[in-house]
Amino acid sequence: MKRLLLVFTLLLTACAPVTPADQTAAPSPAAPAKSQSEPPSSSSKPPSDAEALPFDYAELQEAVRIQLDDQPRLHSPIQSVVTPAPQRYTLFFKSDMDRTSVEEAMLQRAKDAKKDRPEYVLPSLSFRWANDRQLRLTVTVPPGERPDYGARRYLLDVKGAKTKLGETLADPPTFLAVLYAPNQLWRVSADGKQKDQLSSFTEPYFTQQYLEAEQPYLLLSRFIQYCECDANYERMYAVYDVNERKLVPYPLPLETSYMGDGDFVADRRGFFYAKPDGKNSIPPSNTAVSLRVAEYIHGAVFSKDRRHLIMAVGRKQQTGDFDLVIRNLDSGHERRLPKALKGTAPQNELTGSAAPIHFQDNGEIVTFAMRKAANIRKSATPTTGKQEK
Repeated sequence: MKRLLLVFTLLLTACAPVTPADQTAAPSPAAPAKSQSEPPSSSSKPPSDAEALPFDYAELQEAVRIQLDDQPRLHSPIQSVVTPAPQRYTLFFKSDMDRTSVEEAMLQRAKDAKKDRPEYVLPSLSFRWANDRQLRLTVTVPPGERPDYGARRYLLDVKGAKTKLGETLADPPTFLAVLYAPNQLWRVSADGKQKDQLSSFTEPYFTQQYLEAEQPYLLLSRFIQYCECDANYERMYAVYDVNERKLVPYPLPLETSYMGDGDFVADRRGFFYAKPDGKNSIPPSNTAVSLRVAEYIHGAVFSKDRRHLIMAVGRKQQTGDFDLVIRNLDSGHERRLPKALKGTAPQNELTGSAAPIHFQDNGEIVTFAMRKAANIRKSATPTTGKQEK
């Protein structure tokens, strides 16, 4: 029998572009796009107000919000990643707008950007007004000579547009879209002759991490903002079931090693998240276990069999000598070893902030690392819970 290997396309960070496989662009939207060579007309009959999206205009501080429909968290002012497939946006205006001036301004600003910078492309813009304060926009980019990996981008900007009262928008926030084709997961035979695509991602998730070698789940993440730098921007997360080929987005950070308040959720598929405040709707899961621990969690991971949690606990401001707690997820029973984790908690070497204490369980011995002065101190704890001398 041929051995099969799972192979990822090369993963991305926010500052390390790669060249993914060719992608098939999504079909163009049914709504006809206005030609860029023809000036937009304000005499066309506007669509029904029923097409308007609900929005709290009273909370809008800027002159406009340009928001990606598929990912509402991506909105102006922003530089972010989108795929080369047609993208739909909604523009929410603080004031009633002169529709023709908005369309003309967007076309002109896109042309100016391309003229000044060779990496900019001139997209096709299709305008559909829901009302004078809400514009539904579809953006289609011309095909590139090679797969997109960050070398092309386009600008959405309404600078120069006028309100119904004649006020000109002098410096409105913009949406700068950087084009990346999504990475995909492939299974390739050891001899390279058999190739099976295991995913059809439509969004550019840059980090793809198996939660466990024997488990069919991938933890995906992508940065909300984009730059060619080392900035640790906020991310969006999702879990992908390889067997079911189903992607489930989560509205909050997912971590494989938890650090935070004692009110959190451990999902036996291999990840953690802080309990939501009620504003976010969490996808249902029969593998999620809700937990409440009185102390602050300075590091928590699953045991190898996923039946226990191994945790470092203490006061929030505590920097070392933490209690070791092993909790049975089925019964809720805990075993605590006071101050068993000797030393100082590790730090993020890039930011200098506190980092979670990380445990590794091979089924017989749990290992962890602590910092002592300028050195790293490694310790080993057998599963009996006694610290090895």
